[in-house]
Amino acid sequence: MKLKNLAIALSFWTLFYNVSPAMASFIPSKAPIQQTSDKAQYINQIQKALENKIVAQKLKEYGMSPQEVKEKLNSMSQEQLRLLANASQKLNAGGDAIGLAIVALVIVLLVLFILRLTGKEVVIR
Repeated sequence: MKLKNLAIALSFWTLFYNVSPAMASFIPSKAPIQQTSDKAQYINQIQKALENKIVAQKLKEYGMSPQEVKEKLNSMSQEQLRLLANASQKLNAGGDAIGLAIVALVIVLLVLFILRLTGKEVVIR
């Protein structure tokens, strides 16, 4: 008797389980166009910072041509560009003596980051 009741219960469960509607739907994704426009925006922000005379001079001292810098920017991932763009925004901000020290630090980090990406090393003696 128990087996008969179990078989009936399993039959009904299987019948209703197979005909019940699925509760799934599509998840929207980011459009690739948005990502490329973000990348272009980041590159524009970085290029504005690279127009700074101090940054250009430091890159020139380390042997980087503007063409090499542009090539390296184009090969960077979006996350790297975002980090660099955020750092370069602080460069354009200006301010008091503390701001000047921060700007100098950002310039040095920007130059070192670009040099590191190109495989060059900076040796301090």
